[in-house]
Amino acid sequence: MSTGYRNNLAKQIAEHLVCAELGRRDYVATPFSGNVPNYDVLVADDSGRALPIQVKASRSTNWQSNARHWMDIELDSQTGVQ
Repeated sequence: MSTGYRNNLAKQIAEHLVCAELGRRDYVATPFSGNVPNYDVLVADDSGRALPIQVKASRSTNWQSNARHWMDIELDSQTGVQ
């Protein structure tokens, strides 16, 4: 199996996992499998408001970026839960 194939598979799995989690949280979400240039998933709430999402995935155990550099992430100091 080639590296490109494995990377594509990891991206596809990540997009579907994001959609599954959003569905679990009562949102409607659909992946676009790389067919839309600026986002990977479109999510909508029950009011019809929609939000495009870009999904990032890595097969490596060493993530190349710290999300805290581009996201406002707060963790509970007691539990470590976001």
